Amino acid sequence: MGLLDLIPGLGTLRALGIGLMVAGACSTVAGLAGFAKGKAADKQRSDLVISNMVRDHNAAMALASENYRRSEADWRAQVDAARTLYTERQAQHETELASVRAARAADAGRLRIALAALAASGGASAPDPAASAGDCAATAGQLLETGLRVQADLAAGAESAADAYRAMREAWPVK
Repeated sequence: MGLLDLIPGLGTLRALGIGLMVAGACSTVAGLAGFAKGKAADKQRSDLVISNMVRDHNAAMALASENYRRSEADWRAQVDAARTLYTERQAQHETELASVRAARAADAGRLRIALAALAASGGASAPDPAASAGDCAATAGQLLETGLRVQADLAAGAESAADAYRAMREAWPVK
């Protein structure tokens, strides 16, 4: 007879205790297994969310980069167009300036001749002082008319250059 047989119900109590310990151990193992399984599922979900976020970020960055490249290409095209317009206008102004200079040189030659004639005819040796004064006045009027015409040509050239400058400034992409 053992000690367990002396106390009634002690064997049952022992069997019940062992059963509860085994049940507790099984519950603990099942809980740990469930925790590990849930943790793995959570990691998979979080990895999926992170990979989706990275994919969306990369797509947004690629789109932004492409938009910037297009904008830069547009700006370069606008700058090139403005430079071309400036070069064309500059050539046009150079041509106009050369024509004004040639006209001015021709006018200067005519003015020298007219002044020499005025100086030559303005002395006391003139047979008719009234006619001589009329010739001098006509020559002075021609000189004034020529000077005003040259001034108007230069003013028109300056206004044309100002128009070219305004056009170039308007075509420039960065204000």
